[in-house]
Amino acid sequence: MPDYFPSTKEEVSTAYKAALEADMEKRGLSVYVIPGLANYICTGQRVGHFLTALLSNDLKETFARADDYNATHIREYMMFLYNDAPGGCWGSVEKFKGWQEQGGLEGAFIDA
Repeated sequence: MPDYFPSTKEEVSTAYKAALEADMEKRGLSVYVIPGLANYICTGQRVGHFLTALLSNDLKETFARADDYNATHIREYMMFLYNDAPGGCWGSVEKFKGWQEQGGLEGAFIDA
């Protein structure tokens, strides 16, 4: 996980998102993918075919949808997901869809 974890819903899309993006950048993830992946984790926002396959744990489709850069960095994506992303946001089609329906990490917070 990033060094920072949000304690309120409002912090998810500010400080936590910035910490996630910094973590992704350090790991060498594509600068074109980082914003979409961070938004997906924070708000459940829809992502493209490559990230859908990756987050759904579909290895064949992940490689089929990856551009040259991302195809050579699948390990880095998996290391990020395994070590830094919330476990409920990836790993199966059901988890992926559930995360989107929940509204990402923001959706996990109950409005007071």
